[in-house]
Amino acid sequence: MDKYDYVTATIEEEQNRLEKILLYLRLDNNSDIDTLNYYVERYNNVLRYLGAKNRYLTVLDKIKESKSKLEYLLVQREEYAVDNILLEDTLLNNFNEDTEDKYKNILYEDIKDLDSEVRDILYLLVEKESNYFDLVAKREKLKKIVNKDKFPKTYDTIMSQEVLIDEQKSILDDIYIVENNIKNEESKLRALENMVMTDGILKLLYEFWIISSYDPKRVDKTKLFTCNNNLVYIKNIDEKNYVENE
Repeated sequence: MDKYDYVTATIEEEQNRLEKILLYLRLDNNSDIDTLNYYVERYNNVLRYLGAKNRYLTVLDKIKESKSKLEYLLVQREEYAVDNILLEDTLLNNFNEDTEDKYKNILYEDIKDLDSEVRDILYLLVEKESNYFDLVAKREKLKKIVNKDKFPKTYDTIMSQEVLIDEQKSILDDIYIVENNIKNEESKLRALENMVMTDGILKLLYEFWIISSYDPKRVDKTKLFTCNNNLVYIKNIDEKNYVENE
């Protein structure tokens, strides 16, 4: 083994180093059992950590992908909210046509003085909804109280717009599913973080400058699977100096 088998800046490099050491110790009949056990335990901790890290990064990629999808869906939801206001405007305009603009400029506080049939319709129409669930609830109320013979355009508009409003349901369902998926994946991240919070692994990570303390109470769990760029940088400088000095 040459000198650089023992200069390790990453856990992956440490795995290779330990594999060579263990091979040597197991071939050497005079190896000390305590030394062998020490390197076996260290090697197992490396494997446990790297296995958890691979799973962590895989889950992290899934979360990033899901968040990107969620961002797109939220934009769609906002676009639908804008469209819903336009649908509401159309509905109110058609009611005004049905009533020959009799109530077009009526003040909100004066609606209470109208006959009950028109009053109940107007209260619903002037309170414009953009939220899907509020919009659906409002339209269900209107379908019950709008007389299709007296207010044909209003009634037809309510019925014809249902198709456009229902299109939002799939978007909202997708948002719900993606948000739950993100929560589930994030819980997997927390479980993987807790899995490597053992004395052996924490001391290994502290040694490789991945965490700033191996005291479990002081460990920043969000740093457990980050790369130790500082140590890699120092190692690269040392290797460069070694080559230049040869």
